[in-house]
This record gives sequence, structure tokens and C-alpha cells, in this order.
Amino acid sequence: MAKNTKKKSSSTFWIGSGLALAIIVGLILFIGLSGDKQTIQAEAVHLSAHIQQASFTDVFGRSVSIGNNKGNVLLVNYWSKDCPACVQELPHLQKLYDTHYGSDFDIISFNLDRISAAELERYLQQNNITFPVVHTSAGYVIENTRISSTPTSDILDKEGNPVRRFVGIPRGTEMDDLIERLMAH
Repeated sequence: MAKNTKKKSSSTFWIGSGLALAIIVGLILFIGLSGDKQTIQAEAVHLSAHIQQASFTDVFGRSVSIGNNKGNVLLVNYWSKDCPACVQELPHLQKLYDTHYGSDFDIISFNLDRISAAELERYLQQNNITFPVVHTSAGYVIENTRISSTPTSDILDKEGNPVRRFVGIPRGTEMDDLIERLMAH
């Protein structure tokens, strides 16, 4: 009987060890593949013909349009003030706007919050955001752009062709470098 108990105990040990190893490998793969939500992912840019042709009025009363920006490299950004990564990214977008606006570059931003336009305008003024921000419904934007999360930024070249979609906050200077390369052409 002692032999049988030893055999059971040995096989239980190996089964338990195998399960533990499988769980550890599974966790490592899951964490490695899911990654940090703040990191950048490349996705195809999808802008429906409707959103490209539509004209919008931003919260400051300026008329803006994705389709009427030919001749400019255009950064189209989708964000929410309830998204910490979006709020973190806003000062950088403002810096890009301050640095490049008027020299073949523009930004159109879509805010997806369920707040009044007046509340959004106050928020932008308090945070010194001056680039165009359109206040619209998340459903409209998702239907016409197929964004999967915020922040998301689409880069269009001077001819209005989609070049790259950044999901999350771009690492380093990747987005800035792309914008500058496109502006040089």
C-alpha cells in the first residue's frame, strides 16, 4: 500500500506541476499579447465617405471639414475627457497644432463625451486647447470611422488619403515624425 501511495503522490505532483506551468505560460502569453492599453497599435484607417464630405462646426464656432483639408497633412483625433490617456495626450496635440498649424498641417478633433457643448468649451478653455474640437455623438463617429477605443488618431496626407491610424498614445516621436515626413512631400 505504501508503494501505491507513493505512486499516487508522485503522479499528483507531476500533474499539479504541469498545471501550474501551463497557467504561468498562459498568463505570460496573455499579458504579452494584450499589452498595455496606453501603447500604440497600428490599424487600418477607415473614414466613411459621409464623414469625409460632412462639414462640422467646432465648439468655438469654426467650420471644419475633413474633405476640405486637401493641401494639409491632417490629424483627426477621437477622444473623451473621461479617458485618462486622452487627457494626457491633449497637451501634445496642442503643441503639434501650435508648432505646425498654418504650414500644411491641421487638426480636427472629435470629442465623444455626453456633455453640453458649453461644458466642453469651458473644459477646453481651462486646459488651453485651441485646435478645432467637434462635439458629436460617439455612435456617429464609431459608425463612420470604426474606431475601437480612445484616444485614436488618424493621419491623412496632403491629398486626403488615409496613411496611418494610431490607437492609444503614440510612443516617442513616431506620430510627429510621420507628420513631418508627410509635410515635407
